[in-house]
Amino acid sequence: MVPSEEQTEDLILQEQLAEREAKSLTQRAAVLRVYNYYSIVLAFFLMILFYEVPDQTFVGTFEPGWFQSIILAYVILNVASGFYCLLISDPAKITTTVIIGITITDLVFLTALMITSGGVESGLDSLLIFAAAFGGVMIHGQISYLFPSSALILSFAAATYTRLMDVEESLHHFFEVAMLGIAAFAVNALLQYVADLLKKQEMEVVSLSTLERMRKVAEQSRRELEEQYDRFNVLLISTSEGVLGLNRTGNIIFANPRACELLACKQEDLINRSVQEFMLKSEDSNEVPEIFQYLAVEPSASYDPEQWRTNLGEPFLIDIKSEETFNKAGEPTGAVILFKNVTEERAKEEQLQYLANHDALTGLPNRAHFNDILGSAITRNERTDRVIAIMIVDLDHFTVINERLGQQTGDEILKEMANRLTGAVRPGDLVARMGGDQFAVMLVDLDLAENASLVAEKIIREISSPLNMDPEKGPLVVSTSIGIAVTGQDANATDELLAKAVSAVESAKAEGRNQYRFFESGMQQKAEEKKRIQMLLQTAVDNQEFRLMYQPIVDIKKGRIASSEALIRWFPKEGDPIRPDIFIPIAEESGQINTIGSWVLETVSQQAKQWTDNVGESPAIAINVSSKQLKNDEFRKQFARMLETYQIPVHKVELELTETGVMDDPETCLEELGKLKELGVSISIDDFGTGYSSLDYLRRLPLDILKIDQSFTRGIGESENDEKIVRVMIRMAHAMGLKVICEGVETVEHLRFLQAHDCDYVQGYLFSKPQDPEDITNMILGENNGTYNIMDVH
Repeated sequence: MVPSEEQTEDLILQEQLAEREAKSLTQRAAVLRVYNYYSIVLAFFLMILFYEVPDQTFVGTFEPGWFQSIILAYVILNVASGFYCLLISDPAKITTTVIIGITITDLVFLTALMITSGGVESGLDSLLIFAAAFGGVMIHGQISYLFPSSALILSFAAATYTRLMDVEESLHHFFEVAMLGIAAFAVNALLQYVADLLKKQEMEVVSLSTLERMRKVAEQSRRELEEQYDRFNVLLISTSEGVLGLNRTGNIIFANPRACELLACKQEDLINRSVQEFMLKSEDSNEVPEIFQYLAVEPSASYDPEQWRTNLGEPFLIDIKSEETFNKAGEPTGAVILFKNVTEERAKEEQLQYLANHDALTGLPNRAHFNDILGSAITRNERTDRVIAIMIVDLDHFTVINERLGQQTGDEILKEMANRLTGAVRPGDLVARMGGDQFAVMLVDLDLAENASLVAEKIIREISSPLNMDPEKGPLVVSTSIGIAVTGQDANATDELLAKAVSAVESAKAEGRNQYRFFESGMQQKAEEKKRIQMLLQTAVDNQEFRLMYQPIVDIKKGRIASSEALIRWFPKEGDPIRPDIFIPIAEESGQINTIGSWVLETVSQQAKQWTDNVGESPAIAINVSSKQLKNDEFRKQFARMLETYQIPVHKVELELTETGVMDDPETCLEELGKLKELGVSISIDDFGTGYSSLDYLRRLPLDILKIDQSFTRGIGESENDEKIVRVMIRMAHAMGLKVICEGVETVEHLRFLQAHDCDYVQGYLFSKPQDPEDITNMILGENNGTYNIMDVH
């Protein structure tokens, strides 16, 4: 990391101080060594001097030997200290303590030599002054006055001692000592002044040098900062991203030109505005934008983290990055935001993604996308009992059409075929273009696999509708061949289904085109049979192929026929009879149930009228009504019209609906049943227990009777669970104010159980199979005249 200007200045000052301290220590060591050499030379000089000068006076009883011993010790000590100073490599080890010790030692030895050599007159007192001055200069500060004071005290002590010893008799020696003390202080002060002056000059030199270096560093730093600022400014101006600087409250304190452009706002208008003004509010988003974790404010609303708006209120998609900012003390100061408008980029990405998954000509999903969706649908479908059907739709002889009309016209035909295919399927199904003139259709959530044939027939009809591509050449008719494959035990993989559908379409083309084929032969047969039944149903009413049979419904409390259920039977002129459980679902799917229902209503009305006129008191007739007939008001209007036309009391006709049929579209059924109920008709729900009705809907239905399915009745005497279910359903129906009919009563044991548990009505082969109108009429007449008892069943 590059040091800052302040750090550089600190380094320079520390470097200068270190250099000055090292220089001072080195100089002090040199002075000490010089002084030490001087002391050694002085000691040797004194020794020679006092030995050579005759008639030396020694104080008191001291003999010259004392002086000699002291001077020898002084020489040895100075020599030792000299070697010590020479051997020290680090000047910092010559501490103040060492200097004080050497100075005090010199003062003591010089005083001793002065005393033993005859006092002040010996001249050694002047050496005391020099020693004291040396110590003061070396130590500096307040302690420097210690040494001249020590020298003065020692000089007075020596003068006093020599006077007491009668070596010096006059007092002028004390005056000399005082003058010597003043001289010591004066010399010390002079040397101290000179040393301080030199130190001050040295500091000035150091300061000037330091300032000059600092100036150069500051100038260099200024130039570098200017260069960095210029580069940063160029970067901010030239970058394609908007840059915003925020303070802790989220207000904008800086904006580069690109940010102003993206937000459609001038820079001066941006400053001090809250960044939240440009965030797009969204009530659906619970995600807090990242920038708020760096700010000291909470968001004032819920914002879309992926969208902002301009100053003009125009929204745009945003790609944003944010970082927290800090001051030199490490305290957070706000944040900086880098953002850009990615609306066009996202649109291009979506367009590329769309082109990767869709056919450019028709806009339909392409082969790869179709395979992906099909794979996902198969995976989801594995958890259900529903069926997925795949159709390969191949236009017949399209190559010839292309060659005859041209590729441009051929493309228009393909687009029209794509539209027709899309219109022929349900919203949840999928149409794709596999390539060329071949399309694929995925039908999901089929209850029966053969129902795919209904869609195939519709597609064939839609495709074959005439095209007016060229008015001069007349209408153009295009046919198609379709291959169908469905999910099952033998085909649950994408590739397998497509391969089988392709195989099936090849079979359809080989067998003459303009038709569909299932891959499995058995399923093809079922589809063909279903198609045959649909065709036969179209003429069944006109050919009077339907008949109504009537099965009695017995009131087991009164022991009489309460009503009879009208059951339709079909006897086609060509072929064997067809059961209702086969043709009724086909009629409901194809819409033919309305025609059949109208015939049933007309026939029942005539029968009710006949019984009213010829029998007198007769039971009601229960009619089975499909939920498909309740999709609109046509059945209700026809029912009301029949009652009025044939003058039939409304209680003579009952309506039955299956539980599963009602629950296919409960809301519509509720509305129509409510209006039928207003006419006074009795309504029952058939096959109860086999569907999946909600008790809430059951409660809301305008019902009078609940019919328990025969699958539960057959379990009476054999299954405790079925018996419990029957008992519960009877009690539940009674609690809801409904009567109960139990179907499938075939044994006396069934009857006794139902009687014991308060069932209202029963119906089944124990009493009678469905009868022709003549036979049921005779049963009613027999009950009326007492010759027939429906309860005579042993």
